[in-house]
Amino acid sequence: MRCFSRLWLVAALGLLLTWAALVPAQVRPGDADKLGSKADVDEFNGNNRRLDFDNYMKGIRTPSGDEAKKVFELAARVYVFRLTWFDSIQRSPELMDKTRGDFKRVIGFATLPDSVKNNQDAVKLWSPMLVAVFKQVLDLPIEKNRLSCLNAAILLPDLAKLKHPEIADLLVTLLEDPKKHDAIKIWAAQGLTEFFPAVEFDVVQKKGDKAAEQRKETELKRVNALLKFVTRQWSPDKDTPPREVDAFRYVRRMALKALADARVPAIVADPKGQKLEGAVAPVFLAILEKGRYSPEPTLAERIEAAIGICRIQVSATSAYQPNEGIYRVGTLLVEVADRYKNDYNQFGGKGAQVKSVPILPWKHHAKRLQVALAELGDSVKGDVLRTDAAENVRKLSNPALQLLGAMQRHEANFSAKDLADVVNTLRPKSAEVFKGLSTAAPSGE
Repeated sequence: MRCFSRLWLVAALGLLLTWAALVPAQVRPGDADKLGSKADVDEFNGNNRRLDFDNYMKGIRTPSGDEAKKVFELAARVYVFRLTWFDSIQRSPELMDKTRGDFKRVIGFATLPDSVKNNQDAVKLWSPMLVAVFKQVLDLPIEKNRLSCLNAAILLPDLAKLKHPEIADLLVTLLEDPKKHDAIKIWAAQGLTEFFPAVEFDVVQKKGDKAAEQRKETELKRVNALLKFVTRQWSPDKDTPPREVDAFRYVRRMALKALADARVPAIVADPKGQKLEGAVAPVFLAILEKGRYSPEPTLAERIEAAIGICRIQVSATSAYQPNEGIYRVGTLLVEVADRYKNDYNQFGGKGAQVKSVPILPWKHHAKRLQVALAELGDSVKGDVLRTDAAENVRKLSNPALQLLGAMQRHEANFSAKDLADVVNTLRPKSAEVFKGLSTAAPSGE
C-alpha cells in the first residue's frame, strides 16, 4: 500500500484543513498542466450557447446535429477544465468554490424530476464527454496537481447523479486503479452509491434472462470494486504518524458507508452451484470481528458495518440467513453502550462539570443506528421462511432503543446489562451466513 502524504491527504478526505493550508503544497509558477482555455469559455458564453445548453439539460429542447454536439463539448471543457487553472482559479478560494458550484448547479437542475422526463438524450450525449474530461484531469500527476485532482474528485458524486453507465464505469476504474490516490478513490466510492441499491440475482428464476444476467454482471463489477477497496490490508510500521493511520481508517469507513447502500447480502448466492459472488454481508461481519483487518477497525467503522448489516434487504428466495448478522449487531451495540457510558462519565457525568468533549458524535451515530434497526425490522418481518429473525429483531429493539434514545439526549439512563443479557440469547446455533454455502470474507491485499 502506498504511503499517505500526511496533512494534505487528511484535508482531501475530510476537508478538515483550510484552503490556505492546501495551497502552499502546490506553489509553482504558471499553469504547467492547465487544460482548456479562456477561448473555450468565451465561445461557450457567446451566441447563446450557454443558454442552449441549459435548455437541453432542463429538457426544454432536444439536442440534435453538429452544433448541439459542439455546445456539449464546450460545456464539458468549460465546467471541468477550469479546475486546473492554477493562476486564475486555484489561487482564489472564492473562484474555485464558484467553479465547483457552477458544475453542481448544472447537475442540480438537470436531475430535477421535470428535467429527467425530457433530457435523457442530452444526458446520453454529454455523459461520455464528461467522462473523458474528468479522466484527463484525474490522470494528471497528482504530485504536481493536487488541487486539480482533488477538486475534480470532489465533483464525482455530483457527476454520478446523471446515472449514466459510462460514469459508473469511470468510478469503478478509479477505485481499481493502483496508481490513483485514495483522495480520489474516496469520492469515486461515494459516487457509486448513486447506482445502488443493487439486486440479488435469483439463480432459479432469472438464469437465462439476458437482461437480468447483464444487470448482475454490471452490479457485480460495482460491488466488487468497493469490496476490494474496503478489504485492503496495511500494516503501518511503528514510526508511521498516527494521522496517516487515521486517514486510512477514515477512507475505509467512508467506503463501508458507500457499500451499505448496495443493500444486498451478495450479488449471487447459489448453494446448488456453490457460487458466491459480490459477497457483502461477510465483509461487514468481518469488520465487526476483531483481528480480521489491519489496521484494526475503529468503533466508528464497526458502527458503519453494523448499519450495513441492518440495511440488507432479505429476499424471500435468498440463501442469506440474517440471524448471525442480528446477533453481531447486538454485540456491537453492547460495545457502544460500554464505550458511551465510559465517555459520558468524562463529558457529562451527573453533577459534574464537563471535563472533555465526547470522543464520538454519539447523537449522530445513535440516530443512524435507530433508523437502521427499523430498516432491519421492516426487511425481516414478512419473511415467512425465517420467522425467528423477526422475533430476534423485536427482542433486540427494546433495550437497544433505550440505549439509542439516551445517547441522542446525552443521558445515561439505560441498562447496559439488560442489553447484554438479551444479546446473549440471540447467538444462533449456527453462524452460517448463507444456507449451504461456506463463506470467508476477503482478506484484501
